[in-house]
Amino acid sequence: QLLERQLEPLLMIYPPHYASEPMTHSGEEFLFVLQGQMRLTIGAENHLLTVGDSAHFQSGLRHVWRNDSEIELRVLWVGTPALL
Repeated sequence: QLLERQLEPLLMIYPPHYASEPMTHSGEEFLFVLQGQMRLTIGAENHLLTVGDSAHFQSGLRHVWRNDSEIELRVLWVGTPALL
């Protein structure tokens, strides 16, 4: 176990038509779409990510993600700092 780890990997699962609240926080994030599609807004930029697509950004930028589709969205999310 890494006691001073920085990365926090999570499998995120979002139902159809899910939308996150706008957020900002310290650190950075890496997203990799495993299933479905994600509409990711970072600042004023809007991106549509599909299976195999990824994004990497500073978490201090206002960001929102949405699942506008009819199927479940599965995303590998890796962020800093570690949550635990």
